[in-house]
Amino acid sequence: MSPPSSWANIDDCGDFPCTAPLNILIHFDLNTYAGSIRPQYTERDFQLVANNPDGVRGFTNCRLIREWNANLCTNDNLGILLFESNDDDRFKRMVTPIYVENAALNSSNKLNTFMDHIWDGFYTG
Repeated sequence: MSPPSSWANIDDCGDFPCTAPLNILIHFDLNTYAGSIRPQYTERDFQLVANNPDGVRGFTNCRLIREWNANLCTNDNLGILLFESNDDDRFKRMVTPIYVENAALNSSNKLNTFMDHIWDGFYTG
């Protein structure tokens, strides 16, 4: 789903909606299938990537499955970029939005922080 605009508030994500729904990667590795009812797709290794056209532009071996609202990929080069501020005031200020661009693939992504589920005056407890 697209992040609801209602998430852009001081209690949840700050000035613009959290971007988690557009930044999901699920990696399936060494799958096996049993039973008489089989799924339509039975690859041993694959990835599901959120339907984020700007973010997946240029990815190889990916195709959008509209019914899943996700891309089905067979691409060993996909991964999650995780970063965190090490500054002493990291719990007192936000360093978002962050824009990530891959010039070689012509893909781009806008990232926001996680949703704040424990409100104590803006930052989580």
